[in-house]
Amino acid sequence: CKVSTESLPEGITVAENAEGTVVGYLRRGHFNSAIAYDEQEVEVRITEYAAEGSDAAGIAQALYSHVAHELKTAGVSRLRLGMLLDNVLESAVSPLLETIETAEARYGMFRVLHRTNLLKSLTFGMNERWVQAGRPEGALTIQTPYGAVRIAPAGSFLQVTEIESKENDLTQSQFLGLLFGAYTPPQVLPSPLIPFAEALFERHYPCFWGADGF
Repeated sequence: CKVSTESLPEGITVAENAEGTVVGYLRRGHFNSAIAYDEQEVEVRITEYAAEGSDAAGIAQALYSHVAHELKTAGVSRLRLGMLLDNVLESAVSPLLETIETAEARYGMFRVLHRTNLLKSLTFGMNERWVQAGRPEGALTIQTPYGAVRIAPAGSFLQVTEIESKENDLTQSQFLGLLFGAYTPPQVLPSPLIPFAEALFERHYPCFWGADGF
């Protein structure tokens, strides 16, 4: 892979294949804390990472080797990865680090600010997966702090609507768990709804977007 930072926002590094197509990227920045800490504790944090294609190991190795070299040159001795350290990622970073400390995140906060906007913003991707799965029938009612919302087929597209319902298929916590990979549909839904939910929520490693200092 070829690694590049040219013509990109600060902190973004991409990996390109032989044809010049971007096949992976990572984003880094200083870890900001709401609590003041001394200069020795300042570190660089990888906040986003993604790769596609069959050479996931090669992409990870190219990106993290490049970033590690840059950080070492800049005198940075610590690196924080805000993501799951799976086998591919661990194999890529282990040769670059003297020691690795892992921490398990058991909680988090997510604030929904609008009744339907979040789900509507996700509908395009969900609709694409639903079509690829053969348009299975179903509907999901999800609870939010502002009332229930329903996502269901309307012809050949999925539609999100407000609905007055006290009986919901998913709590807000379960919905976010499906979205971020903490749950799978069989863990939180009855059998008749599982095919529809599996078409909407793509299975992946648990992930989160960290934000601190707000």
